[in-house]
Amino acid sequence: MCETGSFKPGYEKIFIEAGVFGVEFCGNCGLGRTVPLPEEAGEGSGADPAGLSLAARLLRRCFAGAGRRRIERFVNKDKGGILDIGRAREDFLSAMEDRGWTVHGLDADSLAAGSGAHAGLDILPEASFDAAVFWRVFGHIQDPATALRECARALKPGGALVMAVPNVKSLQARITGKAWFYLDPRFNAYHYTEANLRLLLAKSGFEVAEVRRFSAEYGPFGLLQSIYNVGGFRRNILYNPLSSASGRGIGFYVDIVQILTTLPLTIPIAVILAVVEAWQGNGGVMEIYARKRARPGT
Repeated sequence: MCETGSFKPGYEKIFIEAGVFGVEFCGNCGLGRTVPLPEEAGEGSGADPAGLSLAARLLRRCFAGAGRRRIERFVNKDKGGILDIGRAREDFLSAMEDRGWTVHGLDADSLAAGSGAHAGLDILPEASFDAAVFWRVFGHIQDPATALRECARALKPGGALVMAVPNVKSLQARITGKAWFYLDPRFNAYHYTEANLRLLLAKSGFEVAEVRRFSAEYGPFGLLQSIYNVGGFRRNILYNPLSSASGRGIGFYVDIVQILTTLPLTIPIAVILAVVEAWQGNGGVMEIYARKRARPGT
């Protein structure tokens, strides 16, 4: 990203079901890179909404309307053409369609692989969309610069780009280290800070207009799950019961008992840290609102 290529070890020996990973960081711009990259480890990318439990789908639906309203305010339109890169939020797509938007989605799997980072983007008509969104999938893309350039080409002049991206320099990331929930090296090839993401967007023809540095949807849950990860519980013990509507074996019920018995202790800790994050403007997930410049570099 900063074209130095000076990466140094950061987090080592992150043990998860998919294998053992590490994260190294650029000494200049702070960009994090997963080692080995998810593709090399044989992992896919993206989230299957059908695999989410009913509780998770209901929670996500509650936030879809708020996200839609923020985008409409930023775009200054109540309908138009919107490109969802990654299709990570089918509930969001439905909300936009219900409002009269024309929605086009690109699957995260085709975008994640290094050889297919711009798959589907390069065949879209030029200047054809009013807005484009990346919901928690931008870190999966192994050629982010190409993806952003193609995204800029597909947007109309002044078109909006909205991204929800984990902040690897956030308070919860610094406190919990390699146990941080949103680090997720199974899927995230790269790990961003606000500074290096601004740099990448500027090089790709975008101008950042607004940054929301605390997300009520992602921040508190990320803190709570990271606390459990640090505490030595099974990794992602909170998320796992929400992420699949099947697999109700003995392990599932053991997890539920552990969660219910420890929540009176962990919730107050997470709430306190969430308040600090909100006060500092340094939450675990940042929302970037940018516009396509008239010409790249201007």
